[in-house]
Parts: sequence; structure tokens; C-alpha cells
Amino acid sequence: MARKGRVDRGLLRKTDATGRLVWYVRVYHEGKERRFGSFASKTAAREFYEKAKREQKEGRFFPERYQARHRPKPILFQEYVESWLETQPLKGKKPTTVHSYEGRIRKRILPVFGSVALPAITLAP
Repeated sequence: MARKGRVDRGLLRKTDATGRLVWYVRVYHEGKERRFGSFASKTAAREFYEKAKREQKEGRFFPERYQARHRPKPILFQEYVESWLETQPLKGKKPTTVHSYEGRIRKRILPVFGSVALPAITLAP
């Protein structure tokens, strides 16, 4: 990927607001220029560029995955539980059973996991 005079295609360097040199990567995907950055070193930018080009050749490059502004906001566990409780079929269950379920969730589970993003919750090793 190195070019004459160590000029790499797709690697751009700029100075940020603090005067620090940062590196950006430019990749053309589906006829559009996509920029990714700000890498602290040229090596890190080059590694990302090579990874992106490899993914493009294999047909599994999705630029939205790397751009933060396109990432959807993750759902919090508390939001999921509240919507889940509303949609649960509670037919045939006594009101005390339903109240017991909700109480356990609100008193024991939500204080621990309520403000955690749903994808961040995994099984313990």
C-alpha cells in the first residue's frame, strides 16, 4: 500500500484545534467519499485503511459501522423492561402475581441494570 515518497493514497493529515497532528482516512465506497478519523498516528490510520479496503474487496464493508453519527442510540435496559411489561400477555394471571413480577423487577433488577445499555449486558464468564 505504500506509494512513492511514502505518500499513501487515502491517508490525510491535518492539524486539529489544539495544534496536534491527526490522521484521517478517505475511502471511496459506492461512488461516495467517506472519511474516517482522527487517528493519532499514521500507522493506526494505515491499518484502518488496509482493513477497510480488505473488507471492500470481500464485500463486507459497511461505513455506517465506523461512523459514530450514524450509530443508533442504544436502548437502556430500563426502557426495554418497561416496554416488555406493557406488552406481556397477563391473561389468566392473578393481579397479585403481576404485581409481584413488577415489584421484583423494579426493586431488584432495575437498580442494578436500569441505566445500562441493553447490548452491554452479557452472561458472566
